[in-house]
Amino acid sequence: MAVFDEIDSFHKTHEYATIDDDLVQLMQPSLQWLNSYWTTQGMKKGLPYDSYSVVSGVDLEQLFQLFTAWQDLFKLAPCKVPISEYCDENDKHRYRMLSRHQILDQMASVISLLEKAKAEKCNILYEGI
Repeated sequence: MAVFDEIDSFHKTHEYATIDDDLVQLMQPSLQWLNSYWTTQGMKKGLPYDSYSVVSGVDLEQLFQLFTAWQDLFKLAPCKVPISEYCDENDKHRYRMLSRHQILDQMASVISLLEKAKAEKCNILYEGI
């Protein structure tokens, strides 16, 4: 396993998908159900917020199933979806609107990459934010 200092060069030689950070935060509780190899801490539950991890094997299948389930859920969403950005100093959430179309496009991109990784028996490198 390698840790990549230059992620831009990694992106030139490997396929990748991106997803909005706030969507990942929304999904975070369910992402805690899988294991991944955190480059800073070894095997751990979930995906790190701001570093790298590797997802493989049965956890890759579980990640695929989680994203597929979230995609199905978002298919039922209204045209505009309020997504929590962060909490301010008074623990009040601020929201911004994402279109269902944007969300489903991002989900489809990630699911496609996960399908390919499963078919080719590859690992997924998760980058965090």
